[in-house]
Amino acid sequence: MNKNQKFLILFFLTSTLILFLGFYRNQWNIATKGKFRNFQKDDQALVIGRMVETRQNGLLSHSGFLGIGDSELFMIDTEKYEEEIMYEYQYDSYLKGKVFSNNFSIYPSQTGVQGLFFGILDVISPFPPPENLRLYRIITSLSFAIVLGFILTWFFSEFGWVTATFALIGCVTSPWLTVIGRNLFYFPTFFYLPMVAAIYYLKKFPVENEKVLRQFGVVIFASVFLKCLFNGFDFIIPSILMISAPYIYYAIRDRWRTKKFINVGITISIASTIAIFLTLVILSIQIWNSSSNYSEAIGYITNRLNERTIGTISGAVGTEGTIKDVLVIYFFDKVVFKEETIRFIDLINVFAISTILYVILKTLIEKSIRIPRQMLALIITTWASILSPLLWYVIFRGQAYVHTHTNFLAWYMPFVIFGFALCGYFFESLLYNKK
Repeated sequence: MNKNQKFLILFFLTSTLILFLGFYRNQWNIATKGKFRNFQKDDQALVIGRMVETRQNGLLSHSGFLGIGDSELFMIDTEKYEEEIMYEYQYDSYLKGKVFSNNFSIYPSQTGVQGLFFGILDVISPFPPPENLRLYRIITSLSFAIVLGFILTWFFSEFGWVTATFALIGCVTSPWLTVIGRNLFYFPTFFYLPMVAAIYYLKKFPVENEKVLRQFGVVIFASVFLKCLFNGFDFIIPSILMISAPYIYYAIRDRWRTKKFINVGITISIASTIAIFLTLVILSIQIWNSSSNYSEAIGYITNRLNERTIGTISGAVGTEGTIKDVLVIYFFDKVVFKEETIRFIDLINVFAISTILYVILKTLIEKSIRIPRQMLALIITTWASILSPLLWYVIFRGQAYVHTHTNFLAWYMPFVIFGFALCGYFFESLLYNKK
């Protein structure tokens, strides 16, 4: 092991530890205590309710769906529930070893594999429920920290420690990554898994012949399939488009031939499409098995897709948002950091200014615009990656307009992370030229 490899390992371990402490216990006080403690307790209650149901009736009861137990006990009238009490009841039932005496209301919008995963751990664990719940949050936080740590270490290997440190700062200071980092429902590790798989394969293997290309396709299929199984179709567009970041980067850095660029792009598209389609088939079978009506399964999936894309959520009031309404929210709301004083449009401006100043600096020093291939690849990849959140906000504007408490996360998939890295490389260039 040479000196550079030792530095890479040290940086990976350090960044992973820093991220883990932030995700698991808000160690760096990035999110407010109340938001960190209570973030998406309602969605996580679906996983908790599933574990109670698993303990009571087995792993595959109700087709393995997530859900809420004894929900009818909290119905005020035919349409309204005492939701907060109902969600707390799921935690209370799990932590105190109780069973559901009434119905189990399923959540059929995703396959619920995260519930199956934690349910299996719950069955084999020798610890009491409170310790188990703590362990599951550790697993979720640590796995997410490892995945992001891998991405940050990739920046280190390509651009050096300054660039990687800036990217680390961008991750650590994000309240959105912090509050979602230990979330059992979202299990955010799998949002970034396809990108990590692409980075690993494109860096390690020259995708030149058909055999290697097929292997790459299998890797992408497996990572996208796991993403869809573990957290459904939430942030599906950013998760898929994150694969294009290393794809574009290596294509520019290594001067890929047009044929190779097209073949790799087609492979990514086909593998991702098959993974999504297979997940939809599994979900349809689950709903069919639960309702004994296949047309109902197809209708449910179609309706949910329409609700999340056209801007209208059934039964909700004031949920019709235009594309302009949605973009104004995600560009101009002050929610980048804990104090909520910086907007994402401000970050975008900082990234743009860094890019422009870098080009001007290189021109003044070298008397011509000769940007190193790696930096050119980073610049183009960064600005191409802004399409990832934008397409999510435009296409799934119904989802984005209603769920503003979660959808700012799309900016970090991976545009903001790359933007901080871009600023780091610019800062490093200033130091180098000063020397």
